[in-house]
Amino acid sequence: MNEKLFIVVGDNVVKYSFVPWVVLGMSIVVTTVVWTTIVDLDRKSQELEFNSLTEKSATQIEDHLKTHEQVLMGFQGLFLASYEVGPDEFTTFFNSQKIPDRFPDIQGVGYNEYVSGENEKNELVKRLTEYGLDFAIHPEGTRPVYVPVVYLEPQENMNKRAIGYDIYSEEIRKQAVDQVIKTGKTALTGKIILIQETSEDVQNGFLMLLPDYEYDEKTGSAKLKGFVTSVFRMNDFVESILGEHLFEYMEIKIFDGPPDPENLFFDSSNGKTMNEGNKFSKSIVIDFGGREWVLDFYGYTSQSDLDQSKWLIVPISGYSMSFLLFFAFILFSKNIQLTKNMMKREKIAIVGELASRFSHDIRNPLSVINTDFSMLKTEHPELDKESMERIERAIDRINHQVQSVLNFIKLKPSRLKNYSALELLKDVLGSMNIKKDIKINLPENDSHILCDKEQCEILFYNLIFNAIQELEEKGGTISIRIIEQDDFIIIEFEDSGESIPKENLDQIFDPLFTTKQSGTGLGLSSCKNIIEQFRGKISVKTNPTIFTLVFQKNENSKKILQEKNQI
Repeated sequence: MNEKLFIVVGDNVVKYSFVPWVVLGMSIVVTTVVWTTIVDLDRKSQELEFNSLTEKSATQIEDHLKTHEQVLMGFQGLFLASYEVGPDEFTTFFNSQKIPDRFPDIQGVGYNEYVSGENEKNELVKRLTEYGLDFAIHPEGTRPVYVPVVYLEPQENMNKRAIGYDIYSEEIRKQAVDQVIKTGKTALTGKIILIQETSEDVQNGFLMLLPDYEYDEKTGSAKLKGFVTSVFRMNDFVESILGEHLFEYMEIKIFDGPPDPENLFFDSSNGKTMNEGNKFSKSIVIDFGGREWVLDFYGYTSQSDLDQSKWLIVPISGYSMSFLLFFAFILFSKNIQLTKNMMKREKIAIVGELASRFSHDIRNPLSVINTDFSMLKTEHPELDKESMERIERAIDRINHQVQSVLNFIKLKPSRLKNYSALELLKDVLGSMNIKKDIKINLPENDSHILCDKEQCEILFYNLIFNAIQELEEKGGTISIRIIEQDDFIIIEFEDSGESIPKENLDQIFDPLFTTKQSGTGLGLSSCKNIIEQFRGKISVKTNPTIFTLVFQKNENSKKILQEKNQI
């Protein structure tokens, strides 16, 4: 459907092509699709980067645990190689390993002796006292098994608080000890608060334990002597591995077991809320030392903020170009319309001059022929009536064509008044020679329209005459309808003849366009000029052929009209 927008302004009808709007809509759609596609691809790329970063972080933590296990195996070898390791020997070995420099995340490395009953407990205290140590097991009380901290390096104030602490007296630590006894493998404790902690900067912690056995070469049996132990503060452990910069755009929570609040082991946010943005999330499980750590990552990549600013370039540029293209097409459409109008005016001026001379040259002899024919009919009634009617219709057709040319080139200024549409139609039909096999259906209702009486009769005459020509051979029906709306009167002319080909609809009102061998191509163009003088419009649709006229009711009726194939 070819659509144009008509705006009625005074006596002019200004046309704007819908092409610029279609171009604008398509440009906006293309820009939006490209933009959303780029954003989606960028998000997927960032999500891949985020997932890669989280997997790398989880691998670093797991590898670090394995490295600390290797460190403990070194201390395990120290105890296996010696019948008894004294405090000085333990300190010397610790210093030789340069643990604080190589592993700053370790709070300490120690040794816990496995003691059964009060006798072994007293012997342990006596032996350590002989080494010159002020040693006592705490918490106090009598228990069947004790696993006190005997050595712990480095010997700083925080670690000194843990010397003598019986880790078997507390349930979470006891579970790890029992697991080592059962499996003979490395074990981690669950989430604990270290004895070393004070009232400031309290962190969650955990222990890593590895068994120390005394082997009997004769019997081949092994007796549990104690455990080499690494002590960790969780925040120090994680931050030394991942670095604090990672927490600027990523939140990491580590749970000791299922991700429930009571199992929260580490929280990088410390209760702070991250900035809203293009966030991702991923959960990874680390299984080590009999414990499952659930690592929940939440955040975005380090490039997300920068990339989001780049996204805006696409819509800003695309939408700007869309509107520039829109205005360019408007100007282009206006230029085309102006060029067409200029060509049309030049064409009409040339044709008008030639047609005017031609019409006058024909009209004079045609008047003589018409007068003589009328006299001939009167003086010789015996002549064949059918032949006389055929001659009369031919004279009417020539006269109509001459009159169409004169109406087109001599369109006078309109004097608009309100007239009865039905009365104008009756006057026009009364002046026409209509065959008996052509039936005219006039409307039963009537409305007053704003028009110039003489020009409106020409308008009606042309439309009805065209319909009669279509029905001349086979006959048929012409139906005229009057439809009243709020500010407009619509008059439709429908005929039962052959439909107008759709490819001709866009040109049917152009001057000199005709599909009839005997037509001038000026009748419908004249109709269009007349109705636009009335500040109305004309349109046509096919199957069946219906010409539609839109008239204003009065001087104040000014509206935007949408021209379609039908109103």
